Amino acid sequence: MTPAQLKFTRFKSGPINRTIDTVLGIALIWWGSDFSSIAKDIGFVIGIFALLAGVLNVCWAAPIIGIPFRGKELTGGLDWWKRYGHKTNDGMENTSSAACVCD
Repeated sequence: MTPAQLKFTRFKSGPINRTIDTVLGIALIWWGSDFSSIAKDIGFVIGIFALLAGVLNVCWAAPIIGIPFRGKELTGGLDWWKRYGHKTNDGMENTSSAACVCD
């Protein structure tokens, strides 16, 4: 994971971004709720995805940009990355035998 991706994942998993996604989703749903044009229809659908992203703490673009999908994975720290076999730059091997109980 590049430094830019790491910075973006920290932002995406934080409470500020979740609030932004939720508020933006509500605003787009409200704006597009009269369905008077194609643009408003598209805004309504994007609003639903943004609202769900904020409420469920997920990033819909994650598979495209190569970051974890769920916010829980983004905030799991090095232990999560090592547990699932991801390469880390801390110079230590994956010696964790802990089972994931976060689901």
